[in-house]
Amino acid sequence: MTALTMSCLPSTAVVEVKPGRLFATAHAALTFAFNHSDQVYDKPMMARMAQAPTEGGKGLGGTDGVGQAAIVFRALEPLPELYRAILVARFAPRTTQCKCCQGTVDRHEWLAAIRQISDAAVCDALSAHPTARVLRDAIVARYFGKDVKLSDAAERAGVSAATATNHNGKIKLWLYGTRTTKQKGGARGDGKKGVEALAMECAADLLTAKGLCD
Repeated sequence: MTALTMSCLPSTAVVEVKPGRLFATAHAALTFAFNHSDQVYDKPMMARMAQAPTEGGKGLGGTDGVGQAAIVFRALEPLPELYRAILVARFAPRTTQCKCCQGTVDRHEWLAAIRQISDAAVCDALSAHPTARVLRDAIVARYFGKDVKLSDAAERAGVSAATATNHNGKIKLWLYGTRTTKQKGGARGDGKKGVEALAMECAADLLTAKGLCD
């Protein structure tokens, strides 16, 4: 599922990057930093390589690329833990190759982010209503792009399909927000931002303040 403010620009779009700016948008900066190379995300998110780019380097490949990615991550250090987890869930590569069976498995860091978001959803989205972790984790993973059938998650959690659908709606609303809200008299007001949009806004402010993007 595509995030509120994280959709990729059309291939025909032209975005001007101001002199001195490495990235046109916060989305571009985050996409690059999380996907540059295994060297960037094989450590915990906020313990990345501290290597700075070579003098005068503006390139985004090789050693300079790793350094630029580290700069992006350092700029994000003030983010609340939940916001960091949301960025990992949205931007970090989800899968890797298992060293034992050579099959495709979820990355540990991505799964850890999903579980952290799932824990926050208990109070923030479900009002502390008792829920099975296996169901919450599946709902959050599904929101962030994993192919998960809600009916299968409900069966594993031992709850009805209706319960799973209800929890899915509440967690999705918390993460995604609403486009509009109902007002008295039937009018439609501005939508309520979801926590993912808030995380992106906070990240964009931090990156802009560091001069990394517009």
